[in-house]
Amino acid sequence: VFSQWNSPSLTVIPWELNILRPLPWKSFEKFIAPTQQTSRTSDFLTKITAKIYVVPEDPSKEGKDGNKRSSEGAVICDALAVAVGIDPGGVITGFTQTHVEVDTRKGMTKGMTLCDWGCYDGVERPKNVKWVTDVDVKKYEELLQQALID
Repeated sequence: VFSQWNSPSLTVIPWELNILRPLPWKSFEKFIAPTQQTSRTSDFLTKITAKIYVVPEDPSKEGKDGNKRSSEGAVICDALAVAVGIDPGGVITGFTQTHVEVDTRKGMTKGMTLCDWGCYDGVERPKNVKWVTDVDVKKYEELLQQALID
C-alpha cells in the first residue's frame, strides 16, 4: 500500500492517537442528542455508534454488548480522519515524516505496518508518510459541529 502511493505524502492517523485524543463525551452526547434539526449525518453517526457508545446512567458500568465507555471520550477514527482531510493545517498539531511499509512476507508479522523511525539498520529509506502524532481536539470538535449541527 505505502510503496505504491504516488502522491508526495500519505497522512496516517494511527489508532493510538485516536485513543489519546478522543472526542470528549460532552461534545459527543451533544452531537447525537435528538433535536428537531437533526441532519442525516448526525442520524448516521447515532446509528453507527449506538452499540459502542452507550450513555449509561453510571459511566463505570458496561453498556450494550459488554462495551465500556472510556473515561476520556468517544474514539471515532473516521471522523478524526475526515477532520484532518478537511483542514490538515488546523487539526494536525504534531507529525513526523517517516518510512512506512506493510510486511508482505510469510510469518507472524505478515500484514503488520512497519515504521522506520530512524534508519537503525543503516538502510536509508524514503520518508513516504506523514505520521500524525498530535491533533487539536477543539478544532476537530468545531469541524464536527459544522458537519452535524450547523
